[in-house]
Amino acid sequence: MNNAAWEIEPYIPDFSQLKAPYGQFSILGNHDYGDYIEWSSETKKAANLDKVKQHHATLGYRLLLDENVELEKGGQKISLIGVQNWGRGFIQIGDLDKALQGVDKDAFKILLSHDPTTGKKK
Repeated sequence: MNNAAWEIEPYIPDFSQLKAPYGQFSILGNHDYGDYIEWSSETKKAANLDKVKQHHATLGYRLLLDENVELEKGGQKISLIGVQNWGRGFIQIGDLDKALQGVDKDAFKILLSHDPTTGKKK
C-alpha cells in the first residue's frame, strides 16, 4: 500500500491471486501508518490504518505485527519474524524483542522488516 488504504483497492484482485504453500505474510512500512497525509482528525487516520490492516487479510496475507510464526517442512523449521516499521529517521513502532518472544535463540530466523536498520543500536 502507500499512503491511504484505498490505493490498494484496484489491485486487490491481482494480489489475491498470489498463493504460497506455507502462507503469505506481510508487515507494515512507514507509509502504511498514514503519516504523510493531512487527516482531518486522528480518528480518520486510525480508521485508515485499520483499513490497511483489513486489506492485508482480504488479500490473504497474515500481517505480522511484532510477532513470529514457525514454518515447518520435512522436520525442518524456520522462524519467520515480522516487525512493524522501525527505521532511523522514520516512525519507530516495531518491537523486535516482542517479535522474538518464544523463538529459540538457535532457531533459523528470517526477519521481515520494512527498514534494514531494524534492531540496530542508535
